This record gives sequence, structure tokens and C-alpha cells, in this order.
Amino acid sequence: ELLAKLITPQRELLTIITGSEATAQATDALVAHVGRAHPHISCEVHFGGQPLYPYLFGVE
Repeated sequence: ELLAKLITPQRELLTIITGSEATAQATDALVAHVGRAHPHISCEVHFGGQPLYPYLFGVE
């Protein structure tokens, strides 16, 4: 729901910073969902290792 509000037609890039508790399977599913729901968006995934949040998002 958050990403649906952040991603608008003017946006081109979603950067996902994964936290220490994010799994590869969940991250892959997230990227696949974004690709299906918003085909105009490119996704970049980077390991951040933050302990509190499994994901941080940046939209450009």
C-alpha cells in the first residue's frame, strides 16, 4: 500500500535497501510484485543491514 502511494507515473526508479531481517525470497517477491504492478519502474536492491526495518525505500 505504501509503494502504491509513492510510485506515480512520473517516477522511474525504486531503490530498495534491505535490512538485516529481510530474506532473499521476500525481496525477490517484492521486486516481482513491483515489476508487475508498475512496469515503468526500474528497481535497484542494495543491502543496508539496518536492524530495525526490513526495508527502506527511495523513489526517484
